[in-house]
Amino acid sequence: SPWEGGSPGFDHAAPWAGMGVAKYSLSQRAYVKLLLHCVKHASSSVNGVLIGEIDTSSESVDIVDAVPMFHSHLSLAAMAEVALTQIDDHFAKKGLQVIGYYHANERVADGGVISTASTKLADRILANSGPHSCVLLVNPASLKAFGERVSSGSSGSTGGSKCVVDLYVKDDKVWKAAPDAALQVHGSAEGIALDYVREKRYARICDFDEHLENLECDWLNPAIMD
Repeated sequence: SPWEGGSPGFDHAAPWAGMGVAKYSLSQRAYVKLLLHCVKHASSSVNGVLIGEIDTSSESVDIVDAVPMFHSHLSLAAMAEVALTQIDDHFAKKGLQVIGYYHANERVADGGVISTASTKLADRILANSGPHSCVLLVNPASLKAFGERVSSGSSGSTGGSKCVVDLYVKDDKVWKAAPDAALQVHGSAEGIALDYVREKRYARICDFDEHLENLECDWLNPAIMD
């Protein structure tokens, strides 16, 4: 897997050392899209970027959308630059920007391990959007629990279950896990995600890999929530 080996710039075990953490909100649309991307390519590592707005005065970050990027070309910097340029250009016209990065590992055992190439991509986004940019790592245990809720017919997050992603922010040159309270997920997001996975709507999600193979595949996925 291209994600193996870890990176000295990404510490998933270290406690948060910063004096304060911005508040991050994750919209229903962003949460559902990244989850559908993970489910569609469950046997592969996947990644994508987070779109939104950063209010530095209130230290709040609003993640309004997610754009699936790759499930097979994760370590190719040139491909990532092409994708990021197109994404930047599109959302800049809407007054939005790329403010973060998400990924899920191919192997459950890899957990929060991220490669040097992926850390560089997260750092590239941080350099453009500022210190409040973030990384969302899909938590394997939480994703497994989500799958069990899909199978059981559960209508939402119950029994102490948690969001399938963990928030990481950069502190002292290292990406570190932020407190759970720093990330708020839209209240109906999980229920919608459960319904969509049961409907097999994940088959409709397109990422940049698929767009490059078939230009009719729209990486914006404008109708995925309809």
